[in-house]
Amino acid sequence: MRIVLILLVILSGCGNELIIESDTSWSGSINGSSIEGGGSRSYDMDNSSCATIQKDTERGYLNVKVKGGIFNSILEEKKTTASYGVCSVCSGGF
Repeated sequence: MRIVLILLVILSGCGNELIIESDTSWSGSINGSSIEGGGSRSYDMDNSSCATIQKDTERGYLNVKVKGGIFNSILEEKKTTASYGVCSVCSGGF
C-alpha cells in the first residue's frame, strides 16, 4: 500500500503541458517568459505555472489547454474567437 501511495505522489509531481491550438498568429507568456507563434504548439509547464496567450489578429480562434496530472488529462481549457482575444490558464499545482 505504501508503494502505491509513493508512486501517486511521484507521478502527481510530474510537469504539465501547455497546448495551444489556433488558426492564426498569437503571442503571450508562460510565467513571464515571452512566447509567440502561429497554429498549434505545445510547451512544458511546471506544476505551478500560468500562461496568457493573445491572438494577434481579429479573425480566427485560439484554444489554450493545460494537460497533465496523474491521468494526463485536460486540467484547464480556455477558448476565444474574439478579435485579439486572450486566454489565461494555470496549471494550479495539479
